[in-house]
Amino acid sequence: MSYYNAEKAKLRSLIYYGFSRLVDYPYDDDVDKLPLLINDVAIVVRNLHSNLKNDKLAKVVNELKSAEKVLERELGRLGRDMFQAEYVSLFELGVPEPPCPLREIAFRGGEASLEVKQFTPNMVVTMPGLLLLLNLEEQYRSEGLEYQKYPPDHLVVELEFMHYLATKEYKLLVDGKVKDAMNVVEKEKTFLSTHLEWVNKLCKCVESRSRLDFYKHIVKALTLWLDFDKEFLRHANHP
Repeated sequence: MSYYNAEKAKLRSLIYYGFSRLVDYPYDDDVDKLPLLINDVAIVVRNLHSNLKNDKLAKVVNELKSAEKVLERELGRLGRDMFQAEYVSLFELGVPEPPCPLREIAFRGGEASLEVKQFTPNMVVTMPGLLLLLNLEEQYRSEGLEYQKYPPDHLVVELEFMHYLATKEYKLLVDGKVKDAMNVVEKEKTFLSTHLEWVNKLCKCVESRSRLDFYKHIVKALTLWLDFDKEFLRHANHP
């Protein structure tokens, strides 16, 4: 069986979609569905693992199952409202910023700071952070996408974009348009290496600062998944 085919693209798309929901804010209805969502993502990862026999995929499943176990315990101890409040205090609110923002720009340091770096004689302002956001918006627009809920560098948005690209890849392969699908794969490779590598830093932040073990396991599972997918796409070839 080929290393690269439509079925694998479909499974990868579903995994990205699942993770985009797992790291999003847990609204009341979402909290109730979290155990089912975790289980669904784990099933898809297992399906991919059964084909590829990759140790990182096995570790992704283990982290997801650990997240499922601690979720019941933490919800029972805190209740839904306090569980949601812990999410907000970790990812969304803080002075001057949350402990672990779900924003790429927050983990770029001076490289993507929104502070003015210099003024030229013509009063041109160099703001790498703004350029980062504009670059992301342009990538989304080039695919006919527009995100309103979060900034373009938010983790949920970046994962949804990978879900979109993997879905597009799958549909092209089903239609027999292998060359076009490989062009999409190149976009996925670039996006993973140019943007989502910051999740490794987010993982360390959550590990050290989260009071919820649930998100420690979820973000660790996501980090392992991104590491796997980067390596998987590196070896992608024609079916």
